[in-house]
Amino acid sequence: MADLGTSTGAFLGLAAPYGELETARFLVAALPYEFSPGGRAGAALGASRILEASRRVEFFDEETFRSAARLGIATVEPSFPVQPPEDFAQELQAYAGRVQRDGKRAIYLGGEGSITQGLVRAYLNQYRDLTLLQFDAHPNLRSEYMGQRFGRMTVMARLLGELPITQVGIRSMSEEEANLTDKGSVSTFFASDVLASPLRSETIPAICQGLSHHVYVSLDMSVFDPSLCPATNLPEPGGLTWPIVLEILKAVARERDIVAMDIVETVPMQDHVVTEYVAARLAYKVMGYLAQFRQWPELSV
Repeated sequence: MADLGTSTGAFLGLAAPYGELETARFLVAALPYEFSPGGRAGAALGASRILEASRRVEFFDEETFRSAARLGIATVEPSFPVQPPEDFAQELQAYAGRVQRDGKRAIYLGGEGSITQGLVRAYLNQYRDLTLLQFDAHPNLRSEYMGQRFGRMTVMARLLGELPITQVGIRSMSEEEANLTDKGSVSTFFASDVLASPLRSETIPAICQGLSHHVYVSLDMSVFDPSLCPATNLPEPGGLTWPIVLEILKAVARERDIVAMDIVETVPMQDHVVTEYVAARLAYKVMGYLAQFRQWPELSV
């Protein structure tokens, strides 16, 4: 087994045997990284708060009518030295490569959105047809931000040209980014269009049509409307709803293969825990969809 760390069982508070690293189908990796500027600070606290909130998530899912926890969910909280995003991307690429070789289906909890760069490149090494499905309020296609080329505000620009990018929920951008959205290898589904169009008959088929078989999902919590999830680094009005995001993810899990996912930019607020809970529930929902459509067996205990 690759050196991934020791499972803490923190996600859902799973005890043995369902939280053990050796036998778990799923891996939740906490990456409390924050270095670059852009919006509210505090994303470094997001992963731990999501893990804490996950203990309130029911194991049994009313939609899939099963408990994905029975396939095993390990939680690791690896330690990395503080370093700039361009260096951390290389560390994450190597770490995620080990996760792949160990056969785990991983969900990475940020942390700021720049972690996507290294993670995506690790999976791109394995899946040459990989598509990046980005849920976000912002395209993050700036060439630089505050003099920095690497960071949360430029992460998609660094991946531009390496693989196709499908963006969902976009509703705030710079003029520079506007000239790159929905052009070339970037397909953009603006939040206003998603909210106004028939979801199942038009939007979801259009999204899936642009995806290859293997899909990496990056979800910035700002994709949700701030009436549901205000605790993000850059909340924007006019966001997507919980049912819409779930419908899209469910369809992608059914029609394509989600090889990994990150959930980023949860910035905790005092006396507010809903955003963290939504992130935890979202991670577990995706596990449930994968378990359902891949028909993976439960652990024998």
